[in-house]
Amino acid sequence: MTKKSNSEPTTEREEWPECPELAAIAARLFTSLGGTFTIGENGQRYTGNPEPCLFRMLGEALPALPGAQPHEGFLNGDEYRGAVKLLNYVLRRTSQADRDMIFDAIGVVGIHPSKPFDFRDMLK
Repeated sequence: MTKKSNSEPTTEREEWPECPELAAIAARLFTSLGGTFTIGENGQRYTGNPEPCLFRMLGEALPALPGAQPHEGFLNGDEYRGAVKLLNYVLRRTSQADRDMIFDAIGVVGIHPSKPFDFRDMLK
């Protein structure tokens, strides 16, 4: 029996057409669930996926989507992971311009501690 997968290989993933509204909504939902967007000191961009155990360790409840009613909350860690996974799916398929917009707007920039940072260098 052969294994078939409905998922396309990561290297052959097609980008969706530009839609900054969708990208902004997905990014907002992702961050409201505890996800992060980070730009490393080398310019590499990363998304940080939250894990339910982190909130348990901190003694906090799982985050809820903005404006969610009590019956719309996550019942367990698996539902929470599923929501994060769906948002990752959307974010990874947004166009390069939309991803640039997300990281430029809300990405946290990592600075190497041994290198001095002067914002005036960025203005040149």
